[in-house]
Amino acid sequence: MKSMPIDYLKDIEGYENLVVGRKWDGFSETLAIVNGNIRLFNRSGREHTSNVPALTSKVFIIPDCEIRAEAVGPSGRLASTKSILGSGPAYAAEFQKQYGSLKLVCHNLVSLRGQSLSSIRFGEKLSHLGDLVESLRYQGLNILRKEVLIKEGKYDYFRAVLANCGEGVVVKNLIGCDKDFMKVKRVKTWDVVIMDFTEGKGKYSTVIGAIRYGAFKDGKLIEVGKCSGMTDAERAMFAASPDTYIGLVIEVKGQEIDSKGGIRFPAFQRIRDDKLPQECLIEDLVN
Repeated sequence: MKSMPIDYLKDIEGYENLVVGRKWDGFSETLAIVNGNIRLFNRSGREHTSNVPALTSKVFIIPDCEIRAEAVGPSGRLASTKSILGSGPAYAAEFQKQYGSLKLVCHNLVSLRGQSLSSIRFGEKLSHLGDLVESLRYQGLNILRKEVLIKEGKYDYFRAVLANCGEGVVVKNLIGCDKDFMKVKRVKTWDVVIMDFTEGKGKYSTVIGAIRYGAFKDGKLIEVGKCSGMTDAERAMFAASPDTYIGLVIEVKGQEIDSKGGIRFPAFQRIRDDKLPQECLIEDLVN
């Protein structure tokens, strides 16, 4: 998804076919519904169904479909989402009982009645998505939310999202397809792949120094830079079992891409276990 500067929101204010929705600090998930049974998967195929008791509470009367959603923890921050989807089912259930349920913000419809909707305009899919979410909520699945999309006051909405500790917004073209989506964030971030670690020095002599990362070009993983910015706990975590993390996707924030194709002032943000390494492309670093 291409990143755009903040002023882009002012430039598109008069375009009614371009709408914006909040970019949530959560996990990208897919609700796969077959014969009324709902299963939840992340983008790498890991199943999270048993971590969300509401999904297994009953068989729902709903057409077979696949709904794309953003999983958001009760606090609205990534840490609470990890506590639910990154733990065992028993802990996840207890966490939700104590702090509140996971929410699934539904923002796209992948398929309906066994038919792919990849060639359908985004605006056309929204009405179907709204009907499906409304039906499931009527049947008691209250953890679902339909994404709120803004047509007017896009820049003001973006500022309100930031004021509410949000990351930014996603711009969507109602007469386009999913590939036309663009993001506008407080800072720019890129997804890259961990290739190795450097040795720590000084106070970090017993842990790692920096993360060496890369991206794919023509099917080959190419190193493009190094980043720091990890907490002491994260450095120790990587150092304890480095081979476990090599090949995983991480999110790195920075100022911009320099003339050599590297990220200026790169800083580690988080591990993204909801994205495949092959999805991290060199071309995305320059767009």
